[in-house]
Amino acid sequence: MLRTLTVVTLLMCSTLAFADNYGVGAYASYEIKEAQQQVDDYRALRRACSITQGEQRRLCFSRLSDATDTYTKAKTILKSQEASSPLLGQVEFDQ
Repeated sequence: MLRTLTVVTLLMCSTLAFADNYGVGAYASYEIKEAQQQVDDYRALRRACSITQGEQRRLCFSRLSDATDTYTKAKTILKSQEASSPLLGQVEFDQ
């Protein structure tokens, strides 16, 4: 479990570092997918931390804390995308 948490944390940090080189605004679809994956990974790590115990729990929450900045940046990317595409995810009906 600890190895999995380490891999998730490393993936989150490395992929957002790539996306961080671009300004908020027009993001490529792969950047949006990466940001969503980072948010999902962070949430999975948070759930995993909540069920661990002892020293592993402390280490898990330390990794979660380290990943918070990455998570925040990923959320910013997703919010920027939502703001630029207000109809994204909405269903359109023909009349």
